[in-house]
Amino acid sequence: MIEGGKEYFFDGDVNAPVFIGDTITANDAILKEVTANNLTVVNNLTANKLSATLAEITKILSGTIEVDNLTVKKAAHFFKLIIDEIKSVGG
Repeated sequence: MIEGGKEYFFDGDVNAPVFIGDTITANDAILKEVTANNLTVVNNLTANKLSATLAEITKILSGTIEVDNLTVKKAAHFFKLIIDEIKSVGG
């Protein structure tokens, strides 16, 4: 049994169907299901799908954003640059 509060080192994959502890530290981890009161990812979190009830995000960089409802509480800036080619006719 893997117990919280102890340190373990493994060379290969680890299967821990139930782990109850305070901290898990890993450089590269692939986890199928995680339940936590607080989860801190220091560098990058990669996910195929992310579902959340509430998210506080400082900055979003995206090619496409789709929303059903959008409420802006401070300011919204929308910029579109359109350059039209005008052909001269006669003269």
